[in-house]
Amino acid sequence: MPIHFLHQSVSFDELTALYAVSDVCLVSSTRDGMNLVSYEYIATQQKNHGVMILSEFTGAAQSLNGSIIVNPWNTEELANAIHDAVTMSPDQREANFRKLERYVFKYTSAWWGASFVAEMIRISNNASSGAKGGVVGLGQKIQHAVEGVEKLVGGLSKEKNEGEQPAEAAADAQAEAPAS
Repeated sequence: MPIHFLHQSVSFDELTALYAVSDVCLVSSTRDGMNLVSYEYIATQQKNHGVMILSEFTGAAQSLNGSIIVNPWNTEELANAIHDAVTMSPDQREANFRKLERYVFKYTSAWWGASFVAEMIRISNNASSGAKGGVVGLGQKIQHAVEGVEKLVGGLSKEKNEGEQPAEAAADAQAEAPAS
């Protein structure tokens, strides 16, 4: 049987083990913001090169190039995507996985934290220098927020799991990232 449906709670360790041995991950959300399932799945697939099927309504659908994107309300499209995923050639699986892997391991939580801090500092500097559109007292408020986020990001990088980028490397990666 190619599909196993588990309707039960499992520990995070069990979940990551299931991710690691699975061939396909299907996220069929009809409303979604920042769902980490797809990112966790990709992080466990370095040997298996599993296929990611994402609902077009997930937050990750726009950033995880290499996924099969579907409308979960269209059952025929969903069935075809599952078929395509389980019959995909090993070469295509690996090519798609490499795209996903590059994104997931570049834009880590440390990178996003460093990016957020850098943007807060930029806004604070603009407010402090009297740039147009500044709000009185904004610089101090932002500096306070930046200090708190830096403590948080610093703590996360000290406790990082093997393979995660430290905050300093994330700041370097942020400098390389396209401007938003």
